[in-house]
Amino acid sequence: MTDDPLTRLREQLVGAAERRAEERAAVGAPHRANGPRRRRGAWLTLAALLIGVPAAATAAGLVQFGDGDETQGRRIALQAVRDTAAVPACTPVRVASRTFVDGEPLPEITALLPSLRVPVPRANRVRAIAQLPAFGRGGAVLRGTVRTFTLPQGIRLTVWVQQGDAGGGVRDPAACGQARRERAELLLTDHSDGVRRAAQQHLSERRDSEPRVQTLFESVQLKGRFSRSGSGSPVLPGTPLRPGLLSGGGGGAHRSVYVGLAGPRTAWIAVRVARGGHVAGVPARVPVRQGFYAFTLPRGTGPVSLRETSAAGTVLRVIRLRG
Repeated sequence: MTDDPLTRLREQLVGAAERRAEERAAVGAPHRANGPRRRRGAWLTLAALLIGVPAAATAAGLVQFGDGDETQGRRIALQAVRDTAAVPACTPVRVASRTFVDGEPLPEITALLPSLRVPVPRANRVRAIAQLPAFGRGGAVLRGTVRTFTLPQGIRLTVWVQQGDAGGGVRDPAACGQARRERAELLLTDHSDGVRRAAQQHLSERRDSEPRVQTLFESVQLKGRFSRSGSGSPVLPGTPLRPGLLSGGGGGAHRSVYVGLAGPRTAWIAVRVARGGHVAGVPARVPVRQGFYAFTLPRGTGPVSLRETSAAGTVLRVIRLRG
């Protein structure tokens, strides 16, 4: 038995084809006269093709036979993350308490929410900070972005931007990112430029090792009786914040509450129930405040459509919601 991986693979393929033909003959399985021969020929053809692979190919490369650049790049990026998990800079950290810092939200956030560019007056900010939920994520809150406002259906919405990823980060994001890239470079030896680009792209999208990532949070309070914190929307530099629903879930009293981001030209949201007609407790129109909207639906409403509508009455975008 040779130690060359390509020769070993060819022998395994040919052996598998021969064993399959022998097994079928032994049990008398019905088949066309030339069936096993054709299958064996196909295996031999594949083996012959593999013989033509350059001698520099590795056994790891053969395992990835048939995978595209994107799949291989993602696999290598994930392997680099696993291989650097023990690096001190990549140690996961959780911040239990909040701090308040000065700073500006990313332009990728303010492009959709221009009101966040202007810090709220100090008196308003103090009141808004008092509305922050005690059970939210710890971390550095950009104090100038904290604001609260009231919407119909007894909804009070508090929003803010926080440094870091909502899911937590690592001890030293910049150093960890560098360690992951260096490990990926070693794993990318003998891979194509396409695989290299895919791996680098996947690593650049890792929020825990991006020191500039910010997270947009929202908290909902319903008539002073119910409060919850949204899941948070992490934003990476170079990746714009997009309009759409931010969160949805239980709102108490047999209702579900939804929070969304409107497109730049949206003045209000028209809510249409799929089964038609008026349904008690479903608002026909939801106003947009500083780029946000929020509303509640009774449980069992069923599918609805949310129509982002301009001040002139033009429907700009439609979002389908099961309700």
